[in-house]
Amino acid sequence: IEQGCDKVDLLFVIDNSGSMSDEQSSLVNSFPAFINEIQVQLAETESYHIGITTTDDYEYNEDCDIEGALVIATGGDDSSDETCGPYAEGHSYMTEADNLAQSFSCAAQVGTDGDGDERPMQTMQAALSDELNGPDGCNEGFLRDDALLVIVIITDEEDDHELDGCMQTAQPGSDGEPAEWFAGVTAAKAGLEENIVVLSLIGPPG
Repeated sequence: IEQGCDKVDLLFVIDNSGSMSDEQSSLVNSFPAFINEIQVQLAETESYHIGITTTDDYEYNEDCDIEGALVIATGGDDSSDETCGPYAEGHSYMTEADNLAQSFSCAAQVGTDGDGDERPMQTMQAALSDELNGPDGCNEGFLRDDALLVIVIITDEEDDHELDGCMQTAQPGSDGEPAEWFAGVTAAKAGLEENIVVLSLIGPPG
């Protein structure tokens, strides 16, 4: 394993808006193969952290229902409707000490009751912020200076400010612009771009 990959922090940003209803069943059905691939890819790492957040301030997340908080409980339509954490060792994120198949399937099924104004870039940056990762923060301990950061965004719409036709109202999306989002993520890793990987899975609106 190359230097910098001995530890991996893996953040999933999952769209929980109503437009994801059709995609939820496909997402849930793909969990077994998806989890297996995660375990295969991370098998040789020294340790990993896996956290899941949504595209809004997730109201079902018990005491941490703010933007960027890692999911430990779900609720609403199409969700697992369960308390999924705290995970092993009392964390708000999963590690190699967890039953990943059980914990990930629980937390990743976030449902479709979320805000139609998806803000994946905004919640992603919040999840990586000093405020949430610092002492007593909702995501305390998730982000590590010496780990490779991998971000996976699962959504059916782009995070932009454009109308989608049919006289619908424009949604503002995340605050800021792409250059600012990029700067925010790299700042979370002390400006070391080589220690960050971002994957986006974006499909057409349902």
